[in-house]
Amino acid sequence: EIAAAACTGFALGREETLSSLHLVNFGSAAGPENRAGELFLADALLETGTGRRFYPDLVLDAKIPEAAVRTCQKPADRDTVAGANDGAVRPVLFDMEAAAICEAAMHFLGPDRIHFLKFVSDAGGEVSLTQETLLSLSEAPLPDVLSYLSLIPRAQKEEQKSVPAVDEE
Repeated sequence: EIAAAACTGFALGREETLSSLHLVNFGSAAGPENRAGELFLADALLETGTGRRFYPDLVLDAKIPEAAVRTCQKPADRDTVAGANDGAVRPVLFDMEAAAICEAAMHFLGPDRIHFLKFVSDAGGEVSLTQETLLSLSEAPLPDVLSYLSLIPRAQKEEQKSVPAVDEE
């Protein structure tokens, strides 16, 4: 978490113009059983160590299902993931960086410019995840990720249209 927050702050702190910048975190997370490779858009983040909650604004008309993400300092075990998803209205995913990235990014960007796209890598407690497995699982959701990213320029154009002109008389 600390490294993710530090890198986020460093990268955003170097930007001269933040007015049109969006931050998109695409990564893996443990999630419900038998959902490996599925992509979700995070609508709520919980940092489990502190209990802090973050709510990215979902302003883009994405066709990606939503999920809650819990950020933990250690990989979540299978029982924790299964317990969180037992009877849950929407999937609950577990990662190790989203809340930290969000907290750091919110010093620079509004919640409408911070996006979290997570694909399910395992059902928790998976010690045998390899780079090859993660790369393979990340390929299936790429068309949906690219479609989501294409919405950002359109949203910026709409935002610019809605800003009223200032008469300087």
